[in-house]
Amino acid sequence: MISEQGPKGHLPEDEAPTEIFGPIRTRERRTVKLTAVLAAAILIVLVVAGYEVTTRLGRSVAPAGRPVAVAAHTPAAVVASTPAAATPSASPSASPSPSPSPSATPPARVLAPVSASAVGPDGASGDDPVAAGYVIGRGSSTGWETDWYTTAEFGGLQTGTGLIIDMGHSVTIGKVTLTLGGIPGTDFEVLAGNTSTMSHMSRLAAQSDASGTVELTLTKPAQARYLLVWLTKLPPDGEGHYMGRIYHITVTS
Repeated sequence: MISEQGPKGHLPEDEAPTEIFGPIRTRERRTVKLTAVLAAAILIVLVVAGYEVTTRLGRSVAPAGRPVAVAAHTPAAVVASTPAAATPSASPSASPSPSPSPSATPPARVLAPVSASAVGPDGASGDDPVAAGYVIGRGSSTGWETDWYTTAEFGGLQTGTGLIIDMGHSVTIGKVTLTLGGIPGTDFEVLAGNTSTMSHMSRLAAQSDASGTVELTLTKPAQARYLLVWLTKLPPDGEGHYMGRIYHITVTS
């Protein structure tokens, strides 16, 4: 049946309900929103990328007036070219030359005298000439002794007495060792020369109030053939007299 309003379901366009355009407009709005979001995302990506590029460029380029820091991965060849990293090579001429060693001093040695003689003032024969030889070589328990005198100065009879040692030839004398009696009081001097005459000898050393073993080391070694041990004062002998004793004489170079 046909109503007066025409067939059912067919209405004029201007009288069609507006709800028919709802879904289309909704889709259009969604498309616009999606496009806006995509554009915003692209803009953000571009902004972030631009910031990263600008930051990297700022790090790689140092401001004017400031030194560029050397990166930790600087090639070894570049580091080696700097003076601080270069290792100076030792020059052969820079090594100190060895200093010459001082000449070794020859060791001291005991010299062997040829003979020993007793001598008095002015070359006269001395006291106990027979026992004079006992003081050299291995020596003896008795040694050599002077005559006895009433005073320590030979009773005023003479100025001294002694023993002269002949080395056989000129030698270097560096030390003289004497073994005297055990009682102090002996004064003596040591002279040396190339003749046996006392007046032609030089005085090497002297000792006062001596007893026992006496070592006389010369400050300057002497060259001589003859050595004279000259007693100038005698010790007491314990019996009211004065008498000197020498048990051994050693000459060392």
